[in-house]
Amino acid sequence: MSSVDDRLREAFATPDDEWVRRAPVAHRELRARHRRHQLVRLGVVSGLAAAAVVVAVAVVGGDPGTRTIEPADPTPTSTAPAGAAPLEGTWISGPLGRPEVRAAARAAGAPDAAGAMLEDLPDGTFRVVMVVRGSSLQTRIRSTGAEDAIMDEEIISTSGAELRLRTLFGDPGASVHGWRVRGDELTMTFRSTTEGASAGVPGEAWHRLLYDSAPFTR
Repeated sequence: MSSVDDRLREAFATPDDEWVRRAPVAHRELRARHRRHQLVRLGVVSGLAAAAVVVAVAVVGGDPGTRTIEPADPTPTSTAPAGAAPLEGTWISGPLGRPEVRAAARAAGAPDAAGAMLEDLPDGTFRVVMVVRGSSLQTRIRSTGAEDAIMDEEIISTSGAELRLRTLFGDPGASVHGWRVRGDELTMTFRSTTEGASAGVPGEAWHRLLYDSAPFTR
């Protein structure tokens, strides 16, 4: 009869193939969450700075004869973005890989960022899955043998031939793309962004890769 020690050794000697299979996806998801948390921090800092400016204006503009300070409401009035009805649904891009990543980094003026981008992406080819529900957009990366990994979440709105994306995590910037739908095919063309860099990668490089590198099919 085997001892308790022998049984424990046998139990822990069994390899966990599922954990090994999930490890690359878990690593990419962790890096994506880190990138989103950086955007949250940027948004919070921007909001606090704006609030400080509003309070200062309220104090300076008050009656010099009174000592009562009433800070102005720092909460901006928001308007809901226009819906993107023509884009409603799930869109899947053509296959992408290292050449498209490097091209996006070069087009953004940061060719050295390609290495950091590739660390967040699957080995080999992958596709971008873009899910639009009303004014919300979720972007995922899909590759063979792995679960979809969330890369981006944005608020989407359209105005004529322009499509505007603003991150849900704070508001450090917004990006504008040209867009066109023909039948079940969507093509997007990068125009501008006010997003900064995250982990050394400009927001423009990610936008060019995720949304402009290949047409989408509904």
